[in-house]
Amino acid sequence: MTNAVEVSNAVKIGKEIALEVQLGRDDLESAWDHFVRAGEKLNEVRDNFVRGEWESYLKEACGISNPREAWSYMYIAKHADLAISGITGDKRNLGWDSMQRVVAGLLAQPEVEEKAKEIEAAAEHGDITHEQAVELKGKVAEASERLSKGAPVGKTQRELEDEIDRARREHAAEMDRTRRGNREARKTAEQIRTQKAQQAMAEVSRAGNAFVDGLRHVLQEYPDCLGAQFGVRVANIITQAERLVRPVNAGQHSIEDMEVQDAVVVA
Repeated sequence: MTNAVEVSNAVKIGKEIALEVQLGRDDLESAWDHFVRAGEKLNEVRDNFVRGEWESYLKEACGISNPREAWSYMYIAKHADLAISGITGDKRNLGWDSMQRVVAGLLAQPEVEEKAKEIEAAAEHGDITHEQAVELKGKVAEASERLSKGAPVGKTQRELEDEIDRARREHAAEMDRTRRGNREARKTAEQIRTQKAQQAMAEVSRAGNAFVDGLRHVLQEYPDCLGAQFGVRVANIITQAERLVRPVNAGQHSIEDMEVQDAVVVA
């Protein structure tokens, strides 16, 4: 800043800023209004300074040694309506420490609200359920509201992260239980299928043996009645039936892999 008029005006405004800050620190009932006015004046002169000059101006003309303090005044002046809307009680009772918490909370809100997108992505990827996502979005809204009222930023963010992590763990545990249940169900179904297959093969064995025994009985008891040609045909049927039943009796085949190589035709 080189213009003498600008310098003189900035010094004058600096004194006004210093007065507003001092009044705010001395009187909690009117602190908020004084801090907002200090921020408005700081915003008015900020663009007149290049880098390096600003810190000196704050310290020498405004009595503000910490640029962060000045920045907080400037922030609440620009966002006074937003900040006030999140404050319970009379804003005039908001002192410097409380104002700092409100400003910190307002700054942290976008980061907290970004968690809503993370939650949606987690639900889309199957890391959490839709119901959990709805519940967690409610937690995000609650955290954002608490921050706007000056709740501790770190604690609020950690609590929200813990809620999200808890939901992920619960869903992972539920999915694991479901997978184990599915495996057990498949195992039980396979056991039942195997048991029924064994029962079916036992029935095949009994029926096949009874069939073979019946034909043998006919050949033995009534050889003259069948005739030579038909007797040969019955003997061939017995041979083919034995080829079918023999592996079943020995437990060598299941229903799926048993091959019938010769059709048994009774003409």
